[in-house]
Amino acid sequence: MATMHQMSNVQTWMSAMLTDEETCTDVFDDVEDGPPKTDVSNRVENVKKVTSNALTLVNSVAEKGAF
Repeated sequence: MATMHQMSNVQTWMSAMLTDEETCTDVFDDVEDGPPKTDVSNRVENVKKVTSNALTLVNSVAEKGAF
């Protein structure tokens, strides 16, 4: 079973992942539009959605203390 400290660490790391993903897409603001930019942006956007959903689940488990 996870401890409250371990759950907090998971939340922190997942939040940091979302920030890093946002930073990754910010770098592409100055890149010329085209297939490579679109492909990378779409992939990062998908990862952001999955990470956000996972963080929501982790937060829900943490709130209920069901770990």
